[in-house]
Amino acid sequence: MIEEPHRWLQAINNRREYIEDQLKEGSPAIAMGCADGILMLSLGLDHQKIFEIYDRIGFSAIGHPADIEKLRSLAIDISHYEGFQRSAEDVTLRRLVNFSISTALKNAFEQVYGSPFIVKLLFAELGRTSQDDQMCSINYDGSFNRHADSLDQRIHRFTSVGGTKLSENKMRTYFEKEIKRTDLPLSDAIQRAVFCWQLGFSTPANPDKFERDDLPSHHELKKRLRESLKTRRVEAAMLNRNSASASSFQRLDEKVIQKAMKSLE
Repeated sequence: MIEEPHRWLQAINNRREYIEDQLKEGSPAIAMGCADGILMLSLGLDHQKIFEIYDRIGFSAIGHPADIEKLRSLAIDISHYEGFQRSAEDVTLRRLVNFSISTALKNAFEQVYGSPFIVKLLFAELGRTSQDDQMCSINYDGSFNRHADSLDQRIHRFTSVGGTKLSENKMRTYFEKEIKRTDLPLSDAIQRAVFCWQLGFSTPANPDKFERDDLPSHHELKKRLRESLKTRRVEAAMLNRNSASASSFQRLDEKVIQKAMKSLE
């Protein structure tokens, strides 16, 4: 009996190591405030990475495609049930994360005889004003960061999920040092976001101290990004505050993305 807690903790640590090893090569996903709302962006190979959950809520993730789809479907079902039973105004990111998605991830992670979800999730919710925007990243164990809790209105309008904690920290550092603004026109926001993605994607899983502390130069990032674009495509969507329809989610046309990417040529 005395050994049982130790065995459980060891099993949890083993699961954590396994999941983090599976996620470390994942393509980051970014949500960032811009002039007209929230930009969501990632670079993928052959499957969609950015989705609409409800009228004002967008979703992205890294991890196992089947697990991502299960959780995406869960989020959609819960949102539509809430909207039907209550009202569209009652469907909020806070309720979705606190009472449903986070709990599902935590339960799966701690049930050591079942399969955990191999995922990290990113949600964004468009508010009536930029100060009301909500962004949240959720870890595979159900822990989450809700970035609207920040007193700095600029900082809370950026979040990301990456293959490692270090890659996420690097992307936030890049945003705070190099981007700084959340009122950029859409084209400029796309340009900055793809550089931020590249930094997160190219951060090694086991860096030395120099790699941990320093950001690569703009020239080096641009060179790496060009290589990434040979095999990956930019996927982006907007939660548009100026949308004329009930849904603010708008998938960006390839022409809009290509126009923003002209500076890389």
